[in-house]
Amino acid sequence: MTNISIVGIGKLGLCMALLCEKRGLNVYGVDKDINYLEKIKFKTLKSAEPQVEEYLKDARLLEVSTSISEALKFSDIILCFVATPSNSDHSYNHDAIEEVIREIYNFEENGGDVHGKTLVINSTTMPNYCNGVSERLANIGMNVIYNPTMIAQGSAISDLQRADICLLGTDGQTDIPEDLYNVYEAISNKEPNYKIMSHTGAEITKIATNCFLSLKIAFANNIGDVCIQNNLTENQTAIVLEAIGSDKRVGNSFFKYGLPASGVCLPRDVRALNLHLNHVDIDTSLIKGIFDSNTKHLNYLLDQITQSNPLGRTLEINQLSYKKGVPILTESKELELCIMLLKYGYDINIIESESVIEQAKPILKQWESQITYKIKE
Repeated sequence: MTNISIVGIGKLGLCMALLCEKRGLNVYGVDKDINYLEKIKFKTLKSAEPQVEEYLKDARLLEVSTSISEALKFSDIILCFVATPSNSDHSYNHDAIEEVIREIYNFEENGGDVHGKTLVINSTTMPNYCNGVSERLANIGMNVIYNPTMIAQGSAISDLQRADICLLGTDGQTDIPEDLYNVYEAISNKEPNYKIMSHTGAEITKIATNCFLSLKIAFANNIGDVCIQNNLTENQTAIVLEAIGSDKRVGNSFFKYGLPASGVCLPRDVRALNLHLNHVDIDTSLIKGIFDSNTKHLNYLLDQITQSNPLGRTLEINQLSYKKGVPILTESKELELCIMLLKYGYDINIIESESVIEQAKPILKQWESQITYKIKE
Protein backbone atom coordinates (compact mmCIF):
# COMPACT_ATOMS: atom_id res chain seq x y z
CA MET A 1 0.00 0.00 0.00
CA THR A 2 1.37 3.42 -0.98
CA ASN A 3 2.17 5.96 1.73
CA ILE A 4 1.74 9.65 0.92
CA SER A 5 2.47 12.75 3.00
CA ILE A 6 0.67 16.04 2.42
CA VAL A 7 1.95 19.29 3.92
CA GLY A 8 -0.75 21.94 4.04
CA ILE A 9 -4.12 20.27 4.48
CA GLY A 10 -6.24 23.39 4.16
CA LYS A 11 -9.20 23.63 1.81
CA LEU A 12 -7.53 21.98 -1.21
CA GLY A 13 -4.87 19.90 0.56
CA LEU A 14 -7.51 18.26 2.73
CA CYS A 15 -9.54 17.34 -0.35
CA MET A 16 -6.47 15.63 -1.81
CA ALA A 17 -5.76 13.89 1.50
CA LEU A 18 -9.32 12.59 1.88
CA LEU A 19 -9.55 11.42 -1.72
CA CYS A 20 -6.23 9.57 -1.43
CA GLU A 21 -7.43 7.96 1.80
CA LYS A 22 -10.75 7.05 0.20
CA ARG A 23 -8.87 5.23 -2.57
CA GLY A 24 -6.87 3.15 -0.10
CA LEU A 25 -3.65 5.13 0.36
CA ASN A 26 -2.08 5.70 3.76
CA VAL A 27 -2.01 9.47 4.25
CA TYR A 28 -0.07 11.64 6.70
CA GLY A 29 -1.34 15.22 6.73
CA VAL A 30 0.46 18.22 8.20
CA ASP A 31 -0.87 21.65 9.15
CA LYS A 32 0.21 24.38 11.57
CA ASP A 33 -3.26 25.05 12.99
CA ILE A 34 -3.65 22.77 16.02
CA ASN A 35 -7.34 23.58 16.53
CA TYR A 36 -8.04 22.77 12.90
CA LEU A 37 -6.18 19.45 13.24
CA GLU A 38 -8.23 18.58 16.31
CA LYS A 39 -11.43 19.01 14.29
CA ILE A 40 -10.03 16.66 11.65
CA LYS A 41 -8.92 14.09 14.26
CA PHE A 42 -12.29 14.07 15.98
CA LYS A 43 -14.18 14.41 12.70
CA THR A 44 -16.06 17.53 13.78
CA LEU A 45 -14.82 19.75 10.93
CA LYS A 46 -17.54 21.63 9.07
CA SER A 47 -16.89 22.32 5.40
CA ALA A 48 -18.88 23.82 2.55
CA GLU A 49 -16.79 21.78 0.11
CA PRO A 50 -18.85 18.87 -1.28
CA GLN A 51 -17.97 15.40 0.06
CA VAL A 52 -15.39 16.59 2.60
CA GLU A 53 -17.48 15.90 5.71
CA GLU A 54 -18.65 12.58 4.29
CA TYR A 55 -15.15 11.42 3.40
CA LEU A 56 -13.73 12.60 6.73
CA LYS A 57 -16.39 10.71 8.67
CA ASP A 58 -15.37 7.46 6.97
CA ALA A 59 -11.59 8.07 6.98
CA ARG A 60 -9.51 5.33 8.62
CA LEU A 61 -6.13 5.71 6.89
CA LEU A 62 -5.54 9.41 7.61
CA GLU A 63 -3.15 10.59 10.34
CA VAL A 64 -2.52 14.28 11.00
CA SER A 65 -0.04 16.37 12.99
CA THR A 66 2.03 19.56 12.92
CA SER A 67 5.28 17.69 12.24
CA ILE A 68 6.95 17.89 8.84
CA SER A 69 9.70 15.63 10.21
CA GLU A 70 7.15 12.87 10.81
CA ALA A 71 5.77 13.41 7.32
CA LEU A 72 9.28 12.93 5.91
CA LYS A 73 9.66 9.69 7.85
CA PHE A 74 6.24 8.45 6.75
CA SER A 75 6.67 8.66 2.98
CA ASP A 76 9.15 9.22 0.16
CA ILE A 77 6.54 11.42 -1.57
CA ILE A 78 5.68 14.73 0.11
CA LEU A 79 2.95 16.79 -1.54
CA CYS A 80 3.07 20.50 -0.68
CA PHE A 81 -0.29 22.31 -0.71
CA VAL A 82 0.68 25.34 1.38
CA ALA A 83 -0.75 28.75 0.52
CA THR A 84 1.04 31.11 -1.88
CA PRO A 85 -0.99 34.32 -1.57
CA SER A 86 -0.38 37.27 -3.87
CA ASN A 87 2.13 39.94 -2.91
CA SER A 88 1.42 43.65 -3.42
CA ASP A 89 3.22 43.50 -6.79
CA HIS A 90 0.96 40.53 -7.82
CA SER A 91 3.74 37.93 -7.63
CA TYR A 92 3.09 34.83 -5.52
CA ASN A 93 4.38 34.75 -1.97
CA HIS A 94 6.52 31.63 -1.56
CA ASP A 95 7.21 32.08 2.17
CA ALA A 96 5.19 29.03 3.23
CA ILE A 97 7.07 26.82 0.77
CA GLU A 98 10.36 28.25 2.06
CA GLU A 99 9.28 27.31 5.58
CA VAL A 100 8.74 23.72 4.43
CA ILE A 101 12.19 23.72 2.82
CA ARG A 102 13.77 24.95 6.08
CA GLU A 103 12.06 22.09 7.93
CA ILE A 104 13.46 19.63 5.38
CA TYR A 105 16.98 20.98 5.94
CA ASN A 106 16.50 20.80 9.70
CA PHE A 107 15.38 17.19 9.40
CA GLU A 108 18.43 16.32 7.31
CA GLU A 109 20.86 18.20 9.60
CA ASN A 110 19.50 16.27 12.60
CA GLY A 111 20.27 12.91 11.01
CA GLY A 112 17.16 12.35 8.92
CA ASP A 113 17.59 10.82 5.47
CA VAL A 114 15.92 12.63 2.59
CA HIS A 115 18.03 11.11 -0.18
CA GLY A 116 15.78 9.86 -2.96
CA LYS A 117 12.67 11.49 -1.50
CA THR A 118 10.55 13.82 -3.66
CA LEU A 119 8.99 17.14 -2.76
CA VAL A 120 5.96 17.69 -4.99
CA ILE A 121 4.99 21.37 -5.06
CA ASN A 122 1.25 21.64 -5.73
CA SER A 123 0.95 25.33 -4.82
CA THR A 124 0.90 27.92 -7.59
CA THR A 125 4.37 29.46 -8.02
CA MET A 126 6.00 32.09 -10.21
CA PRO A 127 7.90 30.88 -13.30
CA ASN A 128 11.49 29.86 -12.48
CA TYR A 129 10.85 29.45 -8.74
CA CYS A 130 10.79 25.64 -8.72
CA ASN A 131 14.05 25.49 -10.66
CA GLY A 132 15.75 27.24 -7.77
CA VAL A 133 14.13 24.94 -5.20
CA SER A 134 15.23 21.91 -7.22
CA GLU A 135 18.83 23.09 -7.36
CA ARG A 136 18.91 23.71 -3.60
CA LEU A 137 17.35 20.41 -2.57
CA ALA A 138 19.53 18.46 -5.02
CA ASN A 139 22.40 19.25 -2.64
CA ILE A 140 20.87 16.92 -0.05
CA GLY A 141 19.68 14.33 -2.56
CA MET A 142 16.01 15.34 -2.69
CA ASN A 143 14.04 15.66 -5.94
CA VAL A 144 11.49 18.36 -6.77
CA ILE A 145 8.45 18.05 -9.02
CA TYR A 146 6.03 20.88 -9.78
CA ASN A 147 2.49 19.51 -9.95
CA PRO A 148 -0.14 22.28 -9.79
CA THR A 149 -3.69 21.06 -9.46
CA MET A 150 -6.29 22.34 -11.93
CA ILE A 151 -9.17 22.33 -9.48
CA ALA A 152 -11.74 24.81 -8.22
CA GLN A 153 -13.29 25.36 -4.82
CA GLY A 154 -16.79 24.01 -4.74
CA SER A 155 -15.85 20.99 -6.86
CA ALA A 156 -12.32 20.13 -5.67
CA ILE A 157 -12.73 16.41 -5.03
CA SER A 158 -14.69 15.91 -8.24
CA ASP A 159 -12.09 17.91 -10.20
CA LEU A 160 -9.25 15.78 -8.81
CA GLN A 161 -11.06 12.63 -9.91
CA ARG A 162 -11.65 13.79 -13.48
CA ALA A 163 -8.74 16.14 -14.18
CA ASP A 164 -8.18 16.79 -17.90
CA ILE A 165 -4.41 16.87 -17.43
CA CYS A 166 -1.84 16.05 -14.78
CA LEU A 167 1.00 18.58 -15.07
CA LEU A 168 4.40 17.31 -13.95
CA GLY A 169 7.32 19.75 -14.06
CA THR A 170 10.73 18.15 -13.58
CA ASP A 171 14.43 18.92 -13.88
CA GLY A 172 14.56 16.73 -17.00
CA GLN A 173 17.07 14.37 -15.43
CA THR A 174 15.33 12.62 -12.55
CA ASP A 175 12.71 9.94 -13.17
CA ILE A 176 9.24 10.57 -11.78
CA PRO A 177 8.73 8.20 -8.82
CA GLU A 178 6.43 5.26 -9.42
CA ASP A 179 4.63 6.06 -6.17
CA LEU A 180 3.54 9.44 -7.56
CA TYR A 181 2.07 7.75 -10.62
CA ASN A 182 0.33 5.34 -8.21
CA VAL A 183 -1.27 8.28 -6.41
CA TYR A 184 -2.82 9.72 -9.57
CA GLU A 185 -3.90 6.37 -10.91
CA ALA A 186 -5.59 5.71 -7.56
CA ILE A 187 -7.55 8.97 -7.37
CA SER A 188 -8.48 9.34 -11.04
CA ASN A 189 -11.73 8.04 -12.49
CA LYS A 190 -10.03 7.80 -15.88
CA GLU A 191 -6.55 7.21 -17.24
CA PRO A 192 -4.44 10.20 -16.14
CA ASN A 193 -3.32 12.43 -19.00
CA TYR A 194 0.25 13.22 -17.97
CA LYS A 195 1.93 16.31 -19.40
CA ILE A 196 5.59 16.11 -18.46
CA MET A 197 7.76 19.17 -19.00
CA SER A 198 10.27 21.45 -17.30
CA HIS A 199 9.54 23.12 -13.97
CA THR A 200 9.22 26.51 -15.64
CA GLY A 201 7.11 25.12 -18.48
CA ALA A 202 4.63 23.71 -15.95
CA GLU A 203 4.56 26.99 -14.00
CA ILE A 204 3.77 28.91 -17.18
CA THR A 205 1.19 26.34 -18.25
CA LYS A 206 -0.70 26.62 -14.97
CA ILE A 207 -1.10 30.39 -14.90
CA ALA A 208 -1.51 30.67 -18.68
CA THR A 209 -4.43 28.22 -18.57
CA ASN A 210 -6.31 30.34 -16.04
CA CYS A 211 -5.38 33.47 -17.97
CA PHE A 212 -6.87 31.99 -21.15
CA LEU A 213 -10.07 31.08 -19.31
CA SER A 214 -10.31 34.69 -18.11
CA LEU A 215 -9.76 35.90 -21.67
CA LYS A 216 -12.46 33.53 -22.94
CA ILE A 217 -14.94 34.77 -20.34
CA ALA A 218 -14.14 38.37 -21.23
CA PHE A 219 -14.67 37.68 -24.94
CA ALA A 220 -18.00 35.95 -24.30
CA ASN A 221 -19.16 38.94 -22.25
CA ASN A 222 -17.97 41.33 -24.95
CA ILE A 223 -20.00 39.48 -27.60
CA GLY A 224 -22.93 39.30 -25.19
CA ASP A 225 -22.82 43.07 -24.76
CA VAL A 226 -22.85 43.44 -28.55
CA CYS A 227 -25.93 41.20 -28.79
CA ILE A 228 -27.82 43.16 -26.15
CA GLN A 229 -26.85 46.46 -27.74
CA ASN A 230 -28.41 45.09 -30.94
CA ASN A 231 -31.67 44.44 -29.05
CA LEU A 232 -31.28 40.67 -28.75
CA THR A 233 -32.99 39.17 -25.71
CA GLU A 234 -31.10 37.34 -22.98
CA ASN A 235 -32.22 34.02 -24.47
CA GLN A 236 -31.18 35.04 -28.00
CA THR A 237 -27.78 36.14 -26.66
CA ALA A 238 -27.32 32.75 -25.02
CA ILE A 239 -28.15 31.05 -28.33
CA VAL A 240 -25.49 33.12 -30.14
CA LEU A 241 -22.80 32.23 -27.61
CA GLU A 242 -23.82 28.57 -27.57
CA ALA A 243 -23.56 28.47 -31.36
CA ILE A 244 -20.07 30.02 -31.30
CA GLY A 245 -19.01 27.60 -28.57
CA SER A 246 -20.36 24.64 -30.53
CA ASP A 247 -17.44 25.04 -32.90
CA LYS A 248 -15.02 22.56 -31.33
CA ARG A 249 -12.17 24.99 -31.90
CA VAL A 250 -13.89 27.33 -29.43
CA GLY A 251 -15.83 25.15 -26.97
CA ASN A 252 -18.71 26.07 -24.67
CA SER A 253 -16.84 25.74 -21.40
CA PHE A 254 -16.33 29.17 -19.75
CA PHE A 255 -18.21 30.74 -22.66
CA LYS A 256 -21.41 32.11 -21.15
CA TYR A 257 -22.68 35.66 -20.71
CA GLY A 258 -22.44 36.98 -17.18
CA LEU A 259 -20.04 38.64 -14.79
CA PRO A 260 -16.27 38.85 -15.39
CA ALA A 261 -13.91 36.14 -14.18
CA SER A 262 -13.66 36.25 -10.40
CA GLY A 263 -12.65 34.23 -7.37
CA VAL A 264 -9.46 33.06 -5.73
CA CYS A 265 -7.55 31.85 -8.81
CA LEU A 266 -8.32 33.40 -12.18
CA PRO A 267 -7.83 37.14 -11.46
CA ARG A 268 -4.60 36.66 -9.53
CA ASP A 269 -3.16 34.33 -12.16
CA VAL A 270 -3.86 36.94 -14.83
CA ARG A 271 -2.01 39.55 -12.75
CA ALA A 272 0.90 37.19 -12.12
CA LEU A 273 1.26 36.37 -15.82
CA ASN A 274 1.12 40.06 -16.67
CA LEU A 275 3.91 40.67 -14.14
CA HIS A 276 6.04 37.86 -15.57
CA LEU A 277 5.55 39.05 -19.15
CA ASN A 278 6.82 42.46 -18.08
CA HIS A 279 9.76 40.82 -16.31
CA VAL A 280 10.86 38.98 -19.48
CA ASP A 281 10.08 41.97 -21.72
CA ILE A 282 7.09 40.47 -23.58
CA ASP A 283 4.18 42.66 -24.72
CA THR A 284 1.34 42.68 -22.18
CA SER A 285 -1.37 44.47 -24.18
CA LEU A 286 -3.49 41.32 -24.62
CA ILE A 287 -3.41 40.50 -20.90
CA LYS A 288 -4.09 44.10 -19.88
CA GLY A 289 -7.04 44.05 -22.25
CA ILE A 290 -8.74 41.51 -19.97
CA PHE A 291 -8.80 44.00 -17.10
CA ASP A 292 -10.00 46.83 -19.35
CA SER A 293 -12.73 44.65 -20.84
CA ASN A 294 -13.88 43.48 -17.39
CA THR A 295 -14.17 47.04 -16.11
CA LYS A 296 -16.14 48.19 -19.15
CA HIS A 297 -18.41 45.14 -18.97
CA LEU A 298 -19.26 45.79 -15.31
CA ASN A 299 -20.07 49.39 -16.15
CA TYR A 300 -22.22 48.20 -19.05
CA LEU A 301 -24.14 45.87 -16.71
CA LEU A 302 -24.60 48.75 -14.27
CA ASP A 303 -26.00 50.92 -17.08
CA GLN A 304 -28.40 48.15 -18.13
CA ILE A 305 -29.69 47.76 -14.57
CA THR A 306 -30.07 51.49 -13.90
CA GLN A 307 -31.87 52.08 -17.20
CA SER A 308 -34.50 49.46 -16.43
CA ASN A 309 -34.81 50.08 -12.68
CA PRO A 310 -35.59 53.65 -11.54
CA LEU A 311 -34.14 54.80 -8.22
CA GLY A 312 -36.56 54.09 -5.44
CA ARG A 313 -37.09 50.52 -6.59
CA THR A 314 -35.56 47.92 -4.24
CA LEU A 315 -33.31 45.43 -6.01
CA GLU A 316 -32.77 41.81 -5.01
CA ILE A 317 -29.41 40.05 -5.13
CA ASN A 318 -29.37 36.28 -4.61
CA GLN A 319 -25.61 35.74 -4.73
CA LEU A 320 -22.65 37.71 -3.38
CA SER A 321 -20.03 34.95 -3.37
CA TYR A 322 -17.92 34.58 -6.49
CA LYS A 323 -19.33 31.10 -7.15
CA LYS A 324 -22.68 29.58 -6.25
CA GLY A 325 -22.40 27.41 -3.17
CA VAL A 326 -18.87 28.58 -2.31
CA PRO A 327 -18.93 30.93 0.71
CA ILE A 328 -15.97 33.06 -0.41
CA LEU A 329 -16.05 36.76 -1.31
CA THR A 330 -12.47 37.00 -2.60
CA GLU A 331 -12.43 38.88 -5.93
CA SER A 332 -16.21 38.49 -6.20
CA LYS A 333 -17.60 40.49 -9.11
CA GLU A 334 -21.07 39.86 -7.69
CA LEU A 335 -20.00 41.79 -4.60
CA GLU A 336 -18.33 44.48 -6.72
CA LEU A 337 -21.52 45.02 -8.74
CA CYS A 338 -23.55 45.14 -5.53
CA ILE A 339 -21.31 47.92 -4.21
CA MET A 340 -21.67 49.83 -7.49
CA LEU A 341 -25.46 49.66 -7.16
CA LEU A 342 -25.35 50.77 -3.53
CA LYS A 343 -23.17 53.73 -4.48
CA TYR A 344 -25.69 54.57 -7.18
CA GLY A 345 -28.33 54.84 -4.45
CA TYR A 346 -30.37 51.65 -4.66
CA ASP A 347 -31.82 49.81 -1.69
CA ILE A 348 -30.99 46.13 -1.96
CA ASN A 349 -32.35 42.90 -0.50
CA ILE A 350 -29.44 40.45 -0.20
CA ILE A 351 -30.38 36.77 0.02
CA GLU A 352 -27.33 34.64 0.83
CA SER A 353 -25.98 31.98 3.17
CA GLU A 354 -25.32 32.95 6.78
CA SER A 355 -21.57 32.55 6.26
CA VAL A 356 -21.50 34.91 3.26
CA ILE A 357 -23.71 37.48 5.00
CA GLU A 358 -21.39 37.57 8.01
CA GLN A 359 -18.43 38.18 5.70
CA ALA A 360 -20.31 40.83 3.72
CA LYS A 361 -21.63 42.94 6.60
CA PRO A 362 -18.32 44.63 7.53
CA ILE A 363 -17.53 45.23 3.85
CA LEU A 364 -20.92 46.83 3.22
CA LYS A 365 -21.24 48.56 6.59
CA GLN A 366 -21.29 52.12 5.20
CA TRP A 367 -24.42 51.27 3.18
CA GLU A 368 -26.18 49.26 5.92
CA SER A 369 -29.18 51.62 5.87
CA GLN A 370 -29.80 50.60 2.25
CA ILE A 371 -29.52 46.83 2.82
CA THR A 372 -31.85 44.14 4.05
CA TYR A 373 -30.31 40.71 4.64
CA LYS A 374 -32.13 37.41 4.44
CA ILE A 375 -30.51 34.03 5.06
CA LYS A 376 -30.93 31.72 2.09
CA GLU A 377 -32.87 28.56 2.92
